[in-house]
Amino acid sequence: MANTQHCKNLLNAMQQTLAKADYPSLLPMAEQYASSIQQLHSRSDRQIIQELLAMHEEFETSLRQTQQKIEAMYQQMTHHKIDHAYQQG
Repeated sequence: MANTQHCKNLLNAMQQTLAKADYPSLLPMAEQYASSIQQLHSRSDRQIIQELLAMHEEFETSLRQTQQKIEAMYQQMTHHKIDHAYQQG
């Protein structure tokens, strides 16, 4: 059970880190999470795995939303720079 709680804590920490936009900190957390999941997989407790999967899917949704926001900001900045260049030219 301690490993299960560790996985939950890591997912919560990753969610908070994503919300803070501290992207470099996500990689070591993701590596720790993957290692913990591999250890859990050997025990094969369906209820725990389903609970963690739901939390994991929630994090992935947040990650996709963040990616979309970043892509939208990038497109907006690119469009703004092109417009500014035409106005200057």
